Amino acid sequence: MSEKRSEQKKSAAKEHVKMNERQKSLKKVAENRKLVLRTVEKMIDCAVDEKLLIESCKVLSKADFEDLNVERSLTLLCGYPLCSNALTNIASQKYKISLKEHKVFDLTERKLFCSDICFTASKFVKKQLRDEAFWLSDDKSAVIVEIYRQNFGDIGNEVRLSDKLTEEEECKTSVKRTQNRKVSGLYFPYLKENQMEKLKESMSSLTIREKPL
Repeated sequence: MSEKRSEQKKSAAKEHVKMNERQKSLKKVAENRKLVLRTVEKMIDCAVDEKLLIESCKVLSKADFEDLNVERSLTLLCGYPLCSNALTNIASQKYKISLKEHKVFDLTERKLFCSDICFTASKFVKKQLRDEAFWLSDDKSAVIVEIYRQNFGDIGNEVRLSDKLTEEEECKTSVKRTQNRKVSGLYFPYLKENQMEKLKESMSSLTIREKPL
């Protein structure tokens, strides 16, 4: 009887330890989440220096940085944290055609920034950040980002029209094939209606016999 009680106490002690570990883990996740939130909030309504941005990026994910870009733009401040320029003359159109480059650009993300350079600089930083949220990731190693130093930038995200046209053509071709099959009375895989009926009849009269050993 005493052995049974001893085992029960050991089992209860183990469960207590596991529960404490889970609570500590959840607490740590909550703390890391608050850390990321505070880090983003520090850079929303003002320009920051490179040192703070590099330090902040150690805990930011790509999604966090995108949120920061949007939040800054909502205050009519350039989405790039190192920039203090106000957002003015925001383009109303979604796309821009570059006759010089013979390309079409999506301006949706570009509108969050005051210039092509800030837009490109922000993308340059974001590309280096972690994919998974800091509080969910097992990898807590610091991400040390580099800062964009060029004096030129992209006017938007390029829209690859050839890819879109190819997808539309494939879709149209698929629909056309289906329509042609219906018109010609074909069933997949390419059986005519009378052939399908004959196949059904032959299958209904089919007898399977077991071969004697």
